[in-house]
Amino acid sequence: MESVYNIENTFEIYMQELEKFQKKHPKAFKAASFVLPESSFSLLSFKERKELSTIYFNLAKAIIENGTMSEEENQPQVLDYLNTSIGLDAMFNKGAYSMIAKMHATSNNLFGAYANILISLALGEISHEDDFFTQQCKRMPFSTPKTIKRYDNRFDEELLDLFLFKDVVLILEPGRYTTTVLMEMDNRNIVIIGIGEVTIKNSDINVFRGSDSNLVLYNIHVECTQGHSLYMDTSQVFIDNCWFTKCSGTLPPICIDGRKATLFMNKCVVANNKNAGGILVDIDSKAYIKNCKLYNIGMNAIEVRYGSSLRAENNDIYYNKQGIMAWLYANEITLVDNLIHDNHGEGILISGNREPALSKRLNINNPPQHTIQPPPIYIKLH
Repeated sequence: MESVYNIENTFEIYMQELEKFQKKHPKAFKAASFVLPESSFSLLSFKERKELSTIYFNLAKAIIENGTMSEEENQPQVLDYLNTSIGLDAMFNKGAYSMIAKMHATSNNLFGAYANILISLALGEISHEDDFFTQQCKRMPFSTPKTIKRYDNRFDEELLDLFLFKDVVLILEPGRYTTTVLMEMDNRNIVIIGIGEVTIKNSDINVFRGSDSNLVLYNIHVECTQGHSLYMDTSQVFIDNCWFTKCSGTLPPICIDGRKATLFMNKCVVANNKNAGGILVDIDSKAYIKNCKLYNIGMNAIEVRYGSSLRAENNDIYYNKQGIMAWLYANEITLVDNLIHDNHGEGILISGNREPALSKRLNINNPPQHTIQPPPIYIKLH
């Protein structure tokens, strides 16, 4: 009983520390919430960010040690504390990453668990023999590279050269990175994970390009001024928690192509490309796009064609020329719980000579009270 009391008392002590910090910085804590909004991080000094990062880490740790993590209301709170802790200082409380990984694993967020346990390994918090690490690697649809390279960005812009590795996990510390040459990958397994705010930009055309490979991107800002930011042929591509918001080329930032090509995107942002589309799913490939935002795109936010298939779920698609376009013999399109609004042209445009399947669930602004049977050749919903 005494140990339980001590843990509860520890939580109260850290909560009092947070309340004191909040009173000292009223402008940073704009709302009544105890979680500092990301927009307020810049209002704190380097020393203050470290102090608050530690308070959040200790609060999360106290809740976990108290044994109340199974309670539904505590899990989001703990994850908020941990994410805010590493958001304030990505390298200070390194133990947060393994805790986040285990929380993602219990909620079946496979790539969140995988990426964070790899970060924990790269930072020396766990070893290759750790059972949880082994379990998460086995859950992936590809083998984890044995080489794990940690980049310490001590300069203004670190140079990345993937030609140094056949298969590799790159853990990038906060900063900006430039590709020395085109990152062309053939028959490789490449995993790139950012700690804190990480940006990769191109020195020439494209940032990532390859074929017959597995590519994983996690927590990366991608910038590109020419061509596709990412073009992968007959490959498996997994993109989670990434941003493609500064891509000014004349081609869509993301393109997958080829019969074996599969794109998995979750919690990503594709935006502000006024010169082209957003995501191109081309020539017998498949794309699964979930929980993403696509906006301010000069052409189609998502384009599917030439025998390719798309499943889009719970995405917010707005302020584009068109939302989703399926044409030129696109195959199967499944849309579930997407918010498609305020586009300049069609929200959904389907063109071709295939017989369309009736939608099981379709939500549009001010829907009519009757069902419209679309013609078999051309469908416009806006």
